[in-house]
Amino acid sequence: MLKLTIDAMTCNHCANTIKDALKILDKCAFIDINLGCKTVIVASAKAKIDIIKTIEKVGYQINKINGIAYGGNA
Repeated sequence: MLKLTIDAMTCNHCANTIKDALKILDKCAFIDINLGCKTVIVASAKAKIDIIKTIEKVGYQINKINGIAYGGNA
């Protein structure tokens, strides 16, 4: 399970864009989005790097992975 912090996720449109992209990657993934905390929790059979790249491809930078700062080098 990954807990991702995405500071640029500010509204429902952002959250839905990320959720929709992740569901295309893995239709069985568990996805929990908290806009207030700017977090996305993902449980998926897909590799961590695939989840990260999917979010980045729709235009969002991940700031933390499991509470640790992320600079784009997964």
